[in-house]
Amino acid sequence: MNKKHFISTQHTFVVLDKDGKEVDRWVGGGFDNLIEKIKTLIAEQNNF
Repeated sequence: MNKKHFISTQHTFVVLDKDGKEVDRWVGGGFDNLIEKIKTLIAEQNNF
């Protein structure tokens, strides 16, 4: 996964779709930021 999706640090978060294609990514930001990003992604997916 590190090579395929170019994971740059331990705190790189990559969101993949059902086909394994990258949908979103971010690096760092702390736990609270991670939770907010996940909630936003879930809400966006539920709107489609």
